[in-house]
Amino acid sequence: MIIDRFEPIALRVERIGPFDEIYNLDFMKIIDANAEEKRPTRLFLLASQNAKGKTTLLEAFALTMNMLGRSKASFSIQEDIINRGGRIQLDVRVTATLDNNNRASFILSLIAGEMIYDYLPDELDELSTTDGQATIISNPDIERVIQKDDLANEFLWAIERGDDWSFKGLFNEEFNLPTVLFFTADRAMSRPPSDQIVIAKPQNLNYQPCHIFSREEGDWRNSIDNLLCWLTWLSEDGTSSDKSHFKKACNTVNELVIDDSDKRLKLLKRDPPEPYIEASGKYHRLDRLSSGELSRLQIILRTASLMTSNTILIIDELELHLHPISQHRLLDELISLVKQYSGLRLYFTTHSKEIVERGINFSTRFDENLLASHRIIEQN
Repeated sequence: MIIDRFEPIALRVERIGPFDEIYNLDFMKIIDANAEEKRPTRLFLLASQNAKGKTTLLEAFALTMNMLGRSKASFSIQEDIINRGGRIQLDVRVTATLDNNNRASFILSLIAGEMIYDYLPDELDELSTTDGQATIISNPDIERVIQKDDLANEFLWAIERGDDWSFKGLFNEEFNLPTVLFFTADRAMSRPPSDQIVIAKPQNLNYQPCHIFSREEGDWRNSIDNLLCWLTWLSEDGTSSDKSHFKKACNTVNELVIDDSDKRLKLLKRDPPEPYIEASGKYHRLDRLSSGELSRLQIILRTASLMTSNTILIIDELELHLHPISQHRLLDELISLVKQYSGLRLYFTTHSKEIVERGINFSTRFDENLLASHRIIEQN
């Protein structure tokens, strides 16, 4: 199966976190109310007061994608599935070319617990899905898939072939398997230990249905520093046709991350080399950047190195560690990437009143390259 489009349309939860009843998060945007035309959104804002369930919904989305991978992360909401009979269902419209070269369009329901919603034939017609609804259901502890059908089987076989993924360059859309890049609210970066410095392929630089980025605990192998060093090695040792991986990374960071025009990301020619920030003729380590710059560095560079042609970028509390001006700058940068790369989607939460207002404003407009919608959780 070659997956051409992977478009989330709805997330439903029940007895998960604060949601005791079935809660439906709709990712479809109304294009023409008279013609009842809807399309999957590419920019989605989720907002509410504290403790209303924003993070719960993001984790539920990530959990359903994570259950497709070989390595399983743990989520706090799993205990609700086990102890409360909680249910999660993520519905995605998939357009694909099957192994027999036939085209298929279907709703793929990724289910943790038990199924919540079964689509009616007229609903499938409205969604332009001619091949019905396929389901992948996991056992309560999300350790293995226990139920699937033929279309779901082909999808899972395609995911398993993700082991063949190899890094081709930043912002590369050649690889078509879907991936979620989930940045939690606790995504601080710390200095990697100096006694572990060695150029090696980052362990997390591979295909996974769901990558989760939280607090970095000083692991050199998966640090941003090592990623930049490895890009340098790729550019210089002749194993890659692209000799400018590090240069492109530098340009991306200097343009989208660094606030001061006098500061630039560079590489000190040591053995092994080290990425440093040059500021007014002086050098300092990456971990000496401001917390806001580090947050943006993490989001931008991880997205650039791991995205596929079907990427959902999920950010909990987008404004975290950022001055109000930098909050808007990050949102502008991410929107620019969404417009530039047709397979990239951005779902985010925020407590910033101004960012919420901007998200709502985007939702009220029609932009062919940026279909946007939002949800304000008023009560559960």
